[in-house]
Amino acid sequence: QRVRERERERARESERESQRERFCELEGRMTEAYNDLEFRNRVEKGLEQAKRALHIAKKPKLPEDVHHDYKDKFLLAEQLSCLAISGGLNTLSTLGLTDDKMAQLQGWADQHTVTLRFHAEERCTFDREEKRKVESAKHVTEVSHSFLPGKSKISSKTVTKVTDYIWKFEVQHSIVAYKGVDEKNAVVFQGRQGVYEIKTSTKTAPRKDVVIRPHLEVDITWLLNSIQDDLNVGFLINREKESCHTPRRNDQVNEALNFFAEFRTWCNHIHNYFIVTLFPVQSPHNFDLHSINTDGVMNPVLPVFEAEGKGREFQMKSVQGSIRDEEVEVECDEAGKAEEDGSSSTACVTLRSSVLCGIEFMISDESPVLPADYANPILEEQKRSIREKMRELAKMFKLDGKIITVVEAHLLLLILHARDICNGYIHSINYIEDLLRRQLVQAVGKEVNAADFADYMNFHHRKLYQHDLGPSPFCYAVRRPGHYPEGILSLTKSGDGGLSEPLQTFTRSMEEATHPMSFSINAATKLFFRGERHLHACMLHKFSGMAEPTITLEGRTRQFSSFILVVGSIGGVDLFLPKAAMIVQNKDHLKIPLLLEQIPTAKEFRDAIQSLSPEQQRFAKAYRAMQLESTLFGVLVIQIKPQLEVLLKLPHDSLTKEIKLTQQLMSLFVEYQIPSDLLSYDGPEDSTAQAKVAVVRKYVDGMMNMIDESKAKELEEADMKLAFKMAEEEKLSQDYSDFFCAAMPPPPPAPAA
Repeated sequence: QRVRERERERARESERESQRERFCELEGRMTEAYNDLEFRNRVEKGLEQAKRALHIAKKPKLPEDVHHDYKDKFLLAEQLSCLAISGGLNTLSTLGLTDDKMAQLQGWADQHTVTLRFHAEERCTFDREEKRKVESAKHVTEVSHSFLPGKSKISSKTVTKVTDYIWKFEVQHSIVAYKGVDEKNAVVFQGRQGVYEIKTSTKTAPRKDVVIRPHLEVDITWLLNSIQDDLNVGFLINREKESCHTPRRNDQVNEALNFFAEFRTWCNHIHNYFIVTLFPVQSPHNFDLHSINTDGVMNPVLPVFEAEGKGREFQMKSVQGSIRDEEVEVECDEAGKAEEDGSSSTACVTLRSSVLCGIEFMISDESPVLPADYANPILEEQKRSIREKMRELAKMFKLDGKIITVVEAHLLLLILHARDICNGYIHSINYIEDLLRRQLVQAVGKEVNAADFADYMNFHHRKLYQHDLGPSPFCYAVRRPGHYPEGILSLTKSGDGGLSEPLQTFTRSMEEATHPMSFSINAATKLFFRGERHLHACMLHKFSGMAEPTITLEGRTRQFSSFILVVGSIGGVDLFLPKAAMIVQNKDHLKIPLLLEQIPTAKEFRDAIQSLSPEQQRFAKAYRAMQLESTLFGVLVIQIKPQLEVLLKLPHDSLTKEIKLTQQLMSLFVEYQIPSDLLSYDGPEDSTAQAKVAVVRKYVDGMMNMIDESKAKELEEADMKLAFKMAEEEKLSQDYSDFFCAAMPPPPPAPAA
C-alpha cells in the first residue's frame, strides 16, 4: 500500500510539474526573467536621449526615485502602452505604411482580423559555363654546362584550364498585410528582388531549385484597433473591473503584452532568416553586418516620471498626428545604376515617418507622470535617430541589385528597432510589477509566504471571532472523564520550510451523539459507536509556484497507555467507512501523511460538462456525487481499557491501575488471538470489583502459564532437533574422515638408525 501511495504521489507531482511548465510556457512569452541591471542600463541610455528631446527643465527619473501614488503606476502603464503603440506605428510607417494604407487597414480591422506577413521565395538556376586558365607560380632552375663556364637559369610555369559553373540565385521577399483569409487583395508594405551569381567547380546546384519559405505572420488587429480615426492612440485600463489587480495584471495590459510578445517573435524570425539563411549566400563580401544594429536609435518606451512634477494643472492632452515622407540618399554602384535610374550615381530611398502619438489620458496636478504633449518630442527624437542611423547604413551598403543591399540593411534596422520596442514595453511593464513587489516587501519587512499568510489569517480570526467560535488547533487529548490522558491525536501542517504546526480548523462539537454510527470489520460483524463527535473545516493557503502543504495525522501515547486509531471517510449520516486501523500503545509516535486530492469547484464542474452529451453529463454528475460523499475525512478513536472492561464483564474503571493485567490481556488478544470467552468473568453478578478482577487475573495467569509451558516444550523440542542434527553432522564427518584414511596408502617405514 505504501508503494502504491508513493506511485500516486509521484504521478501527482509529475502532473503538477507539467502544469507548472505549461503555465510558465504561457506566461514566459510576456513575463520573461527580469534582468534589473540590463534594464537599468537600457533606461539610462534612453534617458540621455530623452533629456535632449525634452525641455531643459524636465528631469525624468525612474519611478522608484520619485514620490508618487498608486494611481500614477496605472497612468505610467497607460502612457507606456501609448508610446509603444506609437513607436511601433512609426516603424511600420517607415516600412511602407502610408495614410491610405492605414485607413484601409483600420477599415479591415473593424470586421476582420488583419495579418502582417513576411514572404520569401528563393530560386537557383544554372546560367552558364566559364573556362579560364590558371597559371601556377614561376619555377626557376639553375643549369651548369660542362663546355661553358658559369650557370644558366631556366624558368617554367604550369597553366591549368578550369571550368567554372555559374548559377543564378534569385530571392524575392516582401511584407504584406491582408484581412481574414483574403490573401489575393493584400496591401504591400515593401518588397524587393535580389540576384546573385554563385560560382561552383562542379555542375551540382549549390542551392535547391525552388524554396518557398514558410510564411512568418503576426496578427496586428489589436494594434490597428488601438488607433482612432483621427490617428489618436487610445489606451485605458479599466480599473473598475474585478479582473484588474495591478497595473500589470489586468485584461488590457495582458492583451498588449500578448501582442508585443508575438510581434517580437515575428521580428526575431525575420532577423534570423536574413542573417543565418540568406546573407551567407553572398559570400565573400566586404560588408560589416555588425553595423546593422540599433545603437543610437531612440526607444520611446521609457518608464520614467518627472522629478519635479508638482504644480501642473489638471489636463487631458490629445496630440494630433499625420504621416509624412522623407528621403534618404544612398549610393549606387555601376551595376545598380541601370536598375535604378540609368545615369545617376545616387538613389533616394523613401523614409515614411509618422507622428502617431495622439495620447489621451488624465493627469492630476500632483502626478509626476510626464504630460501627453511631451510624447511628441520623444517620438520626434525616435524618428530623427532612425533617419540618422539609416544615413549611416546608406554610406556602408550599396543598392546594386544583389542580396545584401541598403534595402535589407534598412529593413533589418527597423525590425531590430521594433523588437527593441517590444522588449522595452514588456520589461517596463514587468518593472512596474517588480517595483510594486519590492515596495510591498520593504513595507512588510520580509517576503510573505503561505505560512506567513496563514499566521496573518489566524491573527485576523482572533480579532474577528469570539474565543469559542474562531479556528482552533486540531489537537485532542485521548482520555476518559476524570482520568489522565492516554495520548494525543493531532493534525499538523508542514510547508516549504519543513516546520510543522497544528492545523487551524473551525470546529463544531457534540458532547454526546443522538444516534449511533456503525462500520463493518468483516462480512459478519458490525460495530456501533456513540461518543463525542467533532466536525472540522479548514482553509489551506498556497501561493502560485509553491508546493501543496503536507497534512499529517499524528498519534502519540504514553507508557502503558493505548488506543485504537481508525481512519476512513464518512459515507452517510450513520455510516463510517474505515480504510485503515492500528493500535497505538506504549510511547508510540505515529505519523500518517494524508494524500489530498482536489476536485473541481461547482462552477468549474458546471462549465466542464456544459458541452457534454446527456449520457456523459449524467455519468459525470453521478461520479461527482460519489466524490462529494467520500471527501469527508473521518478519524475514529477507540479507547481500549473501557472496551476491555465491557468485553471481560468487569465493572467500570476496574482496569485503570491493573497495568500488568492490561498488558497481558493485550498480548493475549493481539499476539495469540485468544477468544474472549476464555478470559471473561463468569461468576456471580453481585461480586465485588476486586473479586471479578481476581477471577479474570486467575484465567489470564492460567493462560499465560499454559503459553509458557507451550513455549518451553517448543524450546525443548527445538533443542532436541538441534542436538540430533549436530549428532548426525558429527557422525557424517567421522564417516568421511574414516573413508579418506582407508583410501590413503600406509606411510613408508622409518629409515634405520
